[in-house]
Amino acid sequence: MRYFGIFQQISELKLPFCEENDLYEAFYADFYDKIMEGIFYDLDLYKAQAAVTGRNILELACGSGRLTVPLAEAGYSITGVDLSGDMLNILDGKLRGKSSRIRQRVEVLNSDMRTFRTDKRFNLAILPVTSICLLENNEDVVTMLNNVYEHLCDRGRFVFDIRVFDNPQTAAGQANMMGYTWETGNKKVFVMMQECFYTLEAKAVVNFYGEIAEGDKTARKLGCTIKRLITEEDVEAAVKETRFSIAKTKVIRLSPDETMKFYILEK
Repeated sequence: MRYFGIFQQISELKLPFCEENDLYEAFYADFYDKIMEGIFYDLDLYKAQAAVTGRNILELACGSGRLTVPLAEAGYSITGVDLSGDMLNILDGKLRGKSSRIRQRVEVLNSDMRTFRTDKRFNLAILPVTSICLLENNEDVVTMLNNVYEHLCDRGRFVFDIRVFDNPQTAAGQANMMGYTWETGNKKVFVMMQECFYTLEAKAVVNFYGEIAEGDKTARKLGCTIKRLITEEDVEAAVKETRFSIAKTKVIRLSPDETMKFYILEK
């Protein structure tokens, strides 16, 4: 785990009843699902690509189903792959509340995006919300790309996004602190989260700390997730080592400080 600022100070306190989690496991899997609810900046783009390629979709890093569920509701067949069993458990709970027709459109694999295997072949593969940045180096990216390539139909497409900065040097340092509070039954929950960009190391480190109060007991959750800051040059170099071609790119500016660049690769 790598902590900075107030999170490092909390870590050094060695507080009682404090455990460490990744952003995609245990308590923080539910937290991540909560903060991502209703974020669909990319959904229409994936639907547009599926309209071109076909309705059988492979979703890598599907998590708790932010896109899986609405795509299945829209009539697409989805195979979701994720390394986190906790995230997939949340997705399973969501699917149980849907009709059997929608549930039958979804299959999930608890596996690594670099090494998963299935006999299915897909018209479209997607890797949302900059999840490609979870891969530590370009060798892992190439391995993942080659694995996806083998699971696509001829002329199938693979779409993923990265975060791009107008000026990487000015992006260095800590982003604004974010705080969240909510109540679940008898539990009162508080979480604070902050991201720090280490541009010289090409890494983004997200720290988070939460407290769950229930009666006179308080559980504490400290955690960290590290993402690689993949550049456009990194992507293009990785693609050149595969049989994919870059069909097109698309940029979506979410805010003055946050821009997503989508790569649409074709087999």
